[in-house]
Amino acid sequence: MTFRYLVTFKPLTPYFFGGMHSFGYGERVNYLVKSVRYPQQTTLLGVIRRILIEQALPALRADRRYSEDEKKTINHLIGNNGFTFISEPAEPASYGIIKSISPLWLVKEGQEARLWVPKPLDYEYQIKELATAHSMEKQNILLFDKFNPKEGCRSGWITPDKTMLLEDSLIGCTTQVGIRRLNSRKNESGENVADQDYYKQEFCVMKDPSLAFACWMHLSEPYAWNNQGVVPIGGERTPYSYHIHDSQASTMDPDDYSWSEHKDLLSAASSISRIVLLSDTYLPSQDLHKYAQQSIVSLVPFRYLQSSDTGKNKRTDKLFQLLQRGSVLYTKDPTSLINKIKSYGVLHNIGFNHCHLIRERGH
Repeated sequence: MTFRYLVTFKPLTPYFFGGMHSFGYGERVNYLVKSVRYPQQTTLLGVIRRILIEQALPALRADRRYSEDEKKTINHLIGNNGFTFISEPAEPASYGIIKSISPLWLVKEGQEARLWVPKPLDYEYQIKELATAHSMEKQNILLFDKFNPKEGCRSGWITPDKTMLLEDSLIGCTTQVGIRRLNSRKNESGENVADQDYYKQEFCVMKDPSLAFACWMHLSEPYAWNNQGVVPIGGERTPYSYHIHDSQASTMDPDDYSWSEHKDLLSAASSISRIVLLSDTYLPSQDLHKYAQQSIVSLVPFRYLQSSDTGKNKRTDKLFQLLQRGSVLYTKDPTSLINKIKSYGVLHNIGFNHCHLIRERGH
């Protein structure tokens, strides 16, 4: 049996998610770093795991020296393995009682519980199909009317009343500057001195204070602790208030994507289906070209943190390129493409590689 809960996270101060770039060290020092706007799925998983063990244990230990009984509790609740990116089809990993989590959504507190979903990158355009011959083979090419290459495809969200909001209207930034102290060294006189360096760090700010991040949490047993609290998230340990909502008390349908029946963008006679990515998605380029006739995508560089027995997290060296949420794939074989996307079970299980098929008339 699965127990489903909606978990919301609202930053209490300007927040920072490092993404690919940090200040670095040595020759790789960066003086300017900017926060990415949204937490990655690995961050959401880590926060949920922290909430579970914080509720169940008397206190968290930085040195991770828990008693045997505490270790059994931890392994039961969150498992004994961290996330590992497996770039091939594989079965889902086990995280204790956490069966899975959904992609990241936005939700506005105080309103009837309805999710904001990623705006498809083609949402603003009219699509025309042009029959043409290419390499001695007839095929249809999609043209996007009113597309402005200088603006590109703008990311955003669709509200429950089908209002389109661009990211810049939802999330702003604030800048912190200063002098930071680096490693100590000896000068020519043999005195210990500390190098100093100018830095500039851009944090994100929710322009609407009632807006919160959200995801579904699926557990194998009921959640039996406090349903709200404060938890630090990110390298800057920004405080977030969190609320855990029992899905039985909510009218929210996790499969109601609000825009799933919006205006047709393709003709009724078209043989092409549109698939919208609801989360950042790993799909090798050879598979994208094999199953999709055309696509509108943005790429997200992704590395993740791996924990160790010492309690220190280290970012992995390997870089992955993910298709950004809101990217749109056009295909004549939607079943095969969707199955391929979801076959990466380790990723799908924690909210990556989720998609939605918008089936047009004539299919």
